Parts: sequence; structure tokens; C-alpha cells
Amino acid sequence: MGVVESEFFAGEIPNVFTASGMCKSGNRRVYMRLSVGYIMARAKTVPHAEYEILKLISDCIELQALRERMVPEGDDVAAKRFDTGAKNVANLVNNLATRRQHRLPKTHQDFQEKGQ
Repeated sequence: MGVVESEFFAGEIPNVFTASGMCKSGNRRVYMRLSVGYIMARAKTVPHAEYEILKLISDCIELQALRERMVPEGDDVAAKRFDTGAKNVANLVNNLATRRQHRLPKTHQDFQEKGQ
């Protein structure tokens, strides 16, 4: 996507999209968010940037390869542990994103008043 240099980060931004703009996991929601223009070209606030990063993480991270490495064939206990851990982390990321919705620009499609 590009090189970023700032006080806090320097380096290549990981490219999680294919040439068509589709998330490598094939998630159409992310593609639609990008193609329809819901993601603003400029981060309006730090919470806005955080929200978009969290949504991209929740929409694009594919855990299947990690699950295949961590869960041996036929190991139901390891499978249950992994699935529970994945569900817990997904809930954490979604909660972090939800708590930022009231701080998004009012023109953002996901903006919600606090307390809704």
C-alpha cells in the first residue's frame, strides 16, 4: 500500500488486499466498504483511524492456517481451546470498534450517538 514514516511508525504498510481490492480472505464487506467509498481518504481523528484499523483486522484476518498449526488432527480439547480463544479475541476487537463509533465523524456510515 505504501511506505509510512512518522514519529511512531516507519515501514511498509502490509498489503492485505489483492489487485482487485478484495481482502485476501475474500471478504466482500471490506471490498464494499472500500469501493463504495465509506472509508474516508483521510483519518479525521485518532479514534476514526483506530476504528477503521479494527474493522479491517476483524474483516481480513484469516485464522484457518493458525488453527491448522495449533490444533492437531483429532484433538478435540485443543480445537475447543482454539475456537474459544478465537471467539474471545473477535469479541474484544468488535467491542473496541463499537466503543469508538460515537467518536467517528458524523458523516461516517457507522457513526452512532453515544448510548445507542
